[in-house]
Amino acid sequence: MDEHACDLAARRGAHLITAATVTAAEPTLDRVRLTLSNGTQVSVRYLVDASGTALTGDAGDDTELALRSRVLTTYMTGVEDLGEVARLNSYRQATPWSAGTVHHLFPGGWVQVVTFANHPEGINPVCAVTLSVDRDSAAVLPNDPEELFRTVVARYPTMAAQFRRAVASRPWTAANTSRRPLHATYGPRWIAVDRAVGVVEDFLSSDISVAAEVVHATAAALLRVLDGAEPADDALAGWPGSSTSCSRTTTGCSRRRGSPARTSRRSTRSAGSGCCGRSSRTSR
Repeated sequence: MDEHACDLAARRGAHLITAATVTAAEPTLDRVRLTLSNGTQVSVRYLVDASGTALTGDAGDDTELALRSRVLTTYMTGVEDLGEVARLNSYRQATPWSAGTVHHLFPGGWVQVVTFANHPEGINPVCAVTLSVDRDSAAVLPNDPEELFRTVVARYPTMAAQFRRAVASRPWTAANTSRRPLHATYGPRWIAVDRAVGVVEDFLSSDISVAAEVVHATAAALLRVLDGAEPADDALAGWPGSSTSCSRTTTGCSRRRGSPARTSRRSTRSAGSGCCGRSSRTSR
């Protein structure tokens, strides 16, 4: 989906910069000056900030939503289809396991698997894999991300089988433990959305549906601002989240220590026109 969105944007005239990240943003009266990690500066008419690092706006106290887990993410190839490595007769489901997001729940944490080839025509061999362990559990586990991951999955036969041939195709990245929700979500030349506004440990990742809803809610208003037909304060005053900061909530599962890992699958379908409607089914 990420690659498709980038290709679509490029075909529509967007200039993509993929070899650097934005490290700072300085809004002015008529432009926003961006500083990239390679030292380059870029000037843009308007900034839509979805970076997750609060490039703009007044952020709250670092400790207000401090993350109490170690969260590691990577892309992997060679991940087995869960339906091929585990007996799932007791798990009710509406669609194949590989067609949705799979969570392995265990005491102190969870592992999430997102299969990119999750439709009949899919050929992408890559899966997005996220590991989350609470602070107490992480303290007695290896510090190296790959060793930590292998140590955790080796404890549970289903996960061990699913990842026995899996290889990370990019370096592990760690989530920023600072969670600073913005007190304001837009200004004269910028707007912050999704992770840039505030995010807690995202057990139920809904990035695609949230992004679609944000685009639907803000696109028309942003076009009016860019055309000079309406000031940003007026155009964005009614969009969801404009008056107060918002944050994504945490969903968890607590079980007795020593209990086996539990597997769940979440399937999200969007329907309808206008606002994006979602219905989800979880099988356990």
